[in-house]
Amino acid sequence: MYPYKLLFWHRKYAVNHYTSKSYYDFKYPITYKGLMQYSYFKHLLLSVLLILLIGCISPTHLSSKSLLGQYRWVMQEFSHPDNLSIKNKQHIVRLDFDKQNIIIAPGCNRFTGAFSTTNNIISFDDLSSTKVRCRQSSMEWDQFLVKEINNAKITKIGTDYLILQSQNNYRIVFKSLPKIDTKGVTAHLWDISPKMINCNIDTIKQCLRIKKSPISEWEILDENIEGFVFKEGQSYRIRVLETRNKNQQRYYFDTIISQALVGTRQP
Repeated sequence: MYPYKLLFWHRKYAVNHYTSKSYYDFKYPITYKGLMQYSYFKHLLLSVLLILLIGCISPTHLSSKSLLGQYRWVMQEFSHPDNLSIKNKQHIVRLDFDKQNIIIAPGCNRFTGAFSTTNNIISFDDLSSTKVRCRQSSMEWDQFLVKEINNAKITKIGTDYLILQSQNNYRIVFKSLPKIDTKGVTAHLWDISPKMINCNIDTIKQCLRIKKSPISEWEILDENIEGFVFKEGQSYRIRVLETRNKNQQRYYFDTIISQALVGTRQP
């Protein structure tokens, strides 16, 4: 009938001049040209095109660059599908992204250098590092972990997690911690006792015992050290960042200086 027209029919309101009665004429076809004149159809078409365009873009790629630098990351899991055992997994591993630099703190030394995230691959070349002498196994763990993070793929990232897949198929999961404004931050070196005791304020809960200097006495810390994972039987020396806001102080874990099993010599 109308091979060049769409199979849509438009109700055209009209008035019969002979009977003065209104009626709807269903025999008024809408052509393609006429249909495009309707603004709602144009908006609908633009919306569909926008949805298709967004669907072609990887959500990880959209969020990774912005999210990496917004948080500090602490490792929660280091695993392999073949269940290969990894030495020194007890170290608290921290990962930071500061502008164009990556900071990796595997537990002994700290590694820093420029990085890129092309195609969601974290890559870097030569990293500078501190020269702390730890146990041989700890230094080997440092080198091993840095090698696995290099050229690892960001498989998932969110406001509370970061998951990497290394080239050797290791799965590395990080938990996010809030960034700390360096203004007004005080750094401390604390010794952590290998055994927790009852808190001062809430005696039902268990709290850390800390020594704020080599000559000070052990004291109970009723506040939490955000980001610090304590393991019973391990003694620690850690770097803690303290912030104050309206007479309220908060403590954030920064890095481990040394750690040892109870009764063993600290590295």
